[in-house]
Amino acid sequence: RTALETARKAWSDPAAALEAAAAECPREGRLALAPGDSGKILSREGSGVVRAFRLRPVFDQESALDRSRLLRGVGLRIFVDGAGRPSVAVPLGDFFGNPGHRHGFAAVALGRVGDDWVCRLPVPVREGSEVELENGADFPVEVEGGWKVGNVADGLRFLHASFSAMASTGGK
Repeated sequence: RTALETARKAWSDPAAALEAAAAECPREGRLALAPGDSGKILSREGSGVVRAFRLRPVFDQESALDRSRLLRGVGLRIFVDGAGRPSVAVPLGDFFGNPGHRHGFAAVALGRVGDDWVCRLPVPVREGSEVELENGADFPVEVEGGWKVGNVADGLRFLHASFSAMASTGGK
């Protein structure tokens, strides 16, 4: 009954559910990346389920144009269980529903609330997980991150997401 009530509340007010999830993800990492650099912002060994994670780009100095370029220029990669290839490999803004410019977006599973970009999709892991960012922008970026990890439940499936861009050729 408690799980049903929690789900009902999340569906009726996704922004509140994302804000609550962000509050449960204490800041665990802060990563400053020069252009072309990449690094791990979150890393964990052992089994469990990533119940939620949040990222907060630090937009102290960037212009509005740079903030928009950051959304597509910074790549998000999530590695699970020591895999050589990421389970998730997408531009940061696209993953959180902000591909072109920052705007508030809240769905049950993910979105942007306030300065936090939050994902509530459960990611089960057997051996460990890492969240990595790659700065493809031509200016330095800084991002904070945190996550909430719980016990693993049997029968959970694994999240995979990728990104492909295709240039438009005039409607062809």
